[in-house]
Amino acid sequence: MIKLKSLLLESSIQGEWWFQDGQAVFADGDVGDINHEGMVLDSLRRQILDDLGVDTGKYDFSPEISDLKDDIFQNIGDDLTPEELALWQEDEINEVIISYLTRQGNKNIRDIIYYIRGHDANGKTLDIRNYALVHWGWQRVKRNVIQTQTLSSKDLSNIVSGLNDAYNDELEETDPTNITDENPLGERTFNIEVMSTRSWYQDIPWSVLEKKNSMALNPYRQRYE
Repeated sequence: MIKLKSLLLESSIQGEWWFQDGQAVFADGDVGDINHEGMVLDSLRRQILDDLGVDTGKYDFSPEISDLKDDIFQNIGDDLTPEELALWQEDEINEVIISYLTRQGNKNIRDIIYYIRGHDANGKTLDIRNYALVHWGWQRVKRNVIQTQTLSSKDLSNIVSGLNDAYNDELEETDPTNITDENPLGERTFNIEVMSTRSWYQDIPWSVLEKKNSMALNPYRQRYE
């Protein structure tokens, strides 16, 4: 999870976002319609329902899959195996969907269903936000804290583009009270957590980050357990 929450309180820059291929999509549930979790949940539900032939375009936020089981059955009922039909009669909708879409070639459907319901077959809790980090390469952003699964050159480029999209002119603001040896101009600073390597990059000045040079970030890096 994002570390050093106290840093959020010190940052005057505001907003919560998902960065999707360098585009900042607002995801602050306190002031908007949807938060980080809700955005991923909506995307995953729509993906499943689209694969099942259900039109989700009329919904602002995708309903629970079980609420549309009549529509689903109308679309796929004739193609279900006897075993799947028996599960459907037992109201095991998720198991039917997993079986049916696996037969259709969707190799990730079991994981998707697990993330939607929040735990795997063994009861292990799953954070749906991690699905977007790992499988889609999105970055989760809260004020000046950025969470990413990896920090490849593409990820770094998407982060810089996303920050420009989200904060624009605010990125060029400076504050004399923020001047340090590492930040001689008192620039905006950002923190990056890299989940795959358990690395934490702290107080990176904007002028360093916008160069998109991963080597330049090394002085700001530390590892955590």
